Parts: sequence; structure tokens; C-alpha cells
Amino acid sequence: METTTAKLDEILVRDIMTRGVVTAQYSLNLHEIAEMMSEDSLSCVVVVDQSDEAAGIISCLDLVKAFSEKSTTDIERITAEELMTPHIVEAYPDMNLKEVANIMVSKNVHRVIVLSPVGRKPVGVLSDSDIVKQMQRVHF
Repeated sequence: METTTAKLDEILVRDIMTRGVVTAQYSLNLHEIAEMMSEDSLSCVVVVDQSDEAAGIISCLDLVKAFSEKSTTDIERITAEELMTPHIVEAYPDMNLKEVANIMVSKNVHRVIVLSPVGRKPVGVLSDSDIVKQMQRVHF
């Protein structure tokens, strides 16, 4: 197990994160967000404010809940700002995977939003499956 820990200490978030974060403005409605996520096979979108800084996250689970709880007319009215989870779990490109894995476990999340070191602009997403794939590459 020490080998795994050592390797996780050596690998940085920027080396394995998914770049090109798909973002949504506050005003997008539930239908538009679902369409965007479906077209690009996304598990989440990052909601950004007018300065393009991360303000929240919308996951597939958020969409499923909204579609099951809302009427058809509400789907066009509900905005990203209303639907998003305003608290995002964040990481930074120069953090190592051990740090981020510990955060993900303690916060019970499947992904973190990687923010630029200056400001809160999203630059990537790192998921638990990204970490597992990296461990597999290193150890198998």
C-alpha cells in the first residue's frame, strides 16, 4: 500500500484532469442543460457567474431529481442558478492525487472541479474514476 501512496503523492491533478470544462451560465434552463449534458455525454456541468468563475455544479443526479419532481412547464422555467449545488468541492492543478483523494473521501463526492490558481475559473474536472484509471496504469 505504501507504493500506491507514494505514487499518488507524485502525480499532480493537472496531469490527469479532464480539461475543457463545459460550463453553463445562470440563465440556462433545465431543458437546455439536459440537452447539453446528453449531447456531450457529461456527468456534470459547472455553473459560472458573469465573470466566468465557478459558482456551482449540476450533476446527472440533480437532473434526474428535477425531472422527477417538476412538471413539464417547470422544465423550461428552472434555471441553472436554481438547480445548481452552490457548494463545489474544489482542487487546484498543482495538488497531488493523494490530497485530492482524501478530500473526495472526506466530502463523499465523486468529482472535484479544478480551479485556476488565480480566481475561481474552472480549468478541469477530476473524478474518482480518473484516479482509479491512473492507479491502474501505475500498478498493473
